[in-house]
Amino acid sequence: MVTKRQFFSILLMFAAIFTLFQGPQVIRQDRNRYAQNTHLTGTALNEHTVWQASENSRYAVYLGASGASTRKTAEEWAFYTKRSLRTQQRLSEYRLSENRLPDLVMIDATALTYPCDTSAIRRILDLGVPVVLMNLPSAAQVAEDEELQSLLDIYYIRKDTVHADGIHLYKGLLLGGERIYQAKEGEETLQDLALDVPWYVPSAGSRTFISAIITPEGNEKLENKDMPSLLWRVQREQSMLYVVSGSFMSDQLIGIGLLDGIMSDCSEYGIYPVVNAQNLVISGLPVLSDENDETMRKIYGRSQTDFEKNVILPAIESLCRTTGNLPTAMAAAGYDYTDGGSPSGNPLTFYLRQLREENGEAGVCLLHNGTADAQTAAQETFTALNALSDGYTYGAVQIASSDLSEAGTLLDDAGGSGIRTVLTDYSAGRPVLSWIDESRTLQPLFSDAASHTFRTDLELLGVQTALAYSTTGINLLQTLWPENTDDQWEKMSEKAFSNLETWWKPFRAFARTTLSESDARVRTALSVDYQDTLVDADGAEARDFAFGGQTIRLAAGSFEGTAYFILRLHGQEVTGITGGTCEKIEDGAWLLAIHDSQAEIIVGEEGMS
Repeated sequence: MVTKRQFFSILLMFAAIFTLFQGPQVIRQDRNRYAQNTHLTGTALNEHTVWQASENSRYAVYLGASGASTRKTAEEWAFYTKRSLRTQQRLSEYRLSENRLPDLVMIDATALTYPCDTSAIRRILDLGVPVVLMNLPSAAQVAEDEELQSLLDIYYIRKDTVHADGIHLYKGLLLGGERIYQAKEGEETLQDLALDVPWYVPSAGSRTFISAIITPEGNEKLENKDMPSLLWRVQREQSMLYVVSGSFMSDQLIGIGLLDGIMSDCSEYGIYPVVNAQNLVISGLPVLSDENDETMRKIYGRSQTDFEKNVILPAIESLCRTTGNLPTAMAAAGYDYTDGGSPSGNPLTFYLRQLREENGEAGVCLLHNGTADAQTAAQETFTALNALSDGYTYGAVQIASSDLSEAGTLLDDAGGSGIRTVLTDYSAGRPVLSWIDESRTLQPLFSDAASHTFRTDLELLGVQTALAYSTTGINLLQTLWPENTDDQWEKMSEKAFSNLETWWKPFRAFARTTLSESDARVRTALSVDYQDTLVDADGAEARDFAFGGQTIRLAAGSFEGTAYFILRLHGQEVTGITGGTCEKIEDGAWLLAIHDSQAEIIVGEEGMS
């Protein structure tokens, strides 16, 4: 028989166990202000806040036809690095002012005449100005032009065209280290780089940064120096010439990174503003209506709502804890919008609570399958989200590229006037980072995490080098409306998770952000201006790091919050910093977080402890 004292003891024990296991959850639920979007910050963008070139701005020169494929790359690079860009269509028409020299001269093949008068390029180099040949004329033209071959320091031309087995990116220009883009057996779908290349072999005095990979025939032996060079540096007495063979500079994402790498390589140091944001976007988490419930039950034996809540969401949470990513989950009312289904039963507040636990953010997904128009998708989605979100403020929206031209009106009419950033698929020719109006930035979705290829990886390295920025996505609409077995969750998630844990690994120093956090950083990067000066221990301007004890003085002007920069050195280390903090990205590269308008970076032989 249990006495009263024993019964009371048992009761206390159960109360203690209940408190031990349920107490933290109760407290967490009470403190989880899920209806508040804490990621929304940032200033307005307009002609007064976005950086504008002036007469005193540092500048670069682009020579080439107005429609040349490399021109957009030059324009984008100059804007992000806060340089004005002076242009001329023909090299023969360009007159270099010796009073104020450019930082860099970029020459497209369309600016040249053949046979090439190389004396104009040599004069630019003799004045100490680095030159980039953004691409080359045909191999036949190069083979017939001995003067051009001499300028390019080509030792010999083995073949006009050869089909390579892959591309070898050496360490030096792009952040992320060495890459070998050669598909192994079973990886053929990864290879999407152009592999038909001319076989130029520069002299031993040149340095190759990118080469093609050729498998030797028979007993032939080929060393790295014998491979076709695709990007190499020619050392001249006063400056450096960079030669690009191929279309790398025609791809903006690759080209802007290569230009930053080249500018740092030919200078005592390189410093330039970046965004510092790594975004992971989950499209269709959640979908509020069970439009495709029959198919989901047939494949998975679960309802669409149950599958997203109890299978997909826990997997996404686990991925983010492993990689450090902060999820931006883009909620949608549907995808079809024509079947008469209405948002119901999907516990949106549950998702908001879970996202808050992961320090993530909820956004709005306006993607649709094409049978409905964008206005219907926007109206239904904003109506549903505003009714079910307990007052949550949405700051980010995902929209199809085909609907982008009407995005501002679409959002305002549908009840999305509070949206501060718009996400859409990146397309060539469009600026990497820009804005729709002074209240909304435009951010690009570069890739689908489940379909990473060699080209998308090279583009990733380029944009990470140039802007410390990346946005990749996991498209659940593809999984919830599968067209084949590759779209189903098991296969798609395996590829996506593996890619995120592998290809993004070199960039752990960059901040994991939500889209609204990224929006604030984009606004700062687009508006910040800066000047940098190298001074010696006595405060006098220095030309190089020859005697040690030098300091880089960085004047970043006025900005809100923190401005981020990448600093690249050649063998030296950052030994101290005032006005901010720094973190090493890799050998020779640091991420600077600048808090004050004036900062100093102390450079020496031993790094910070």
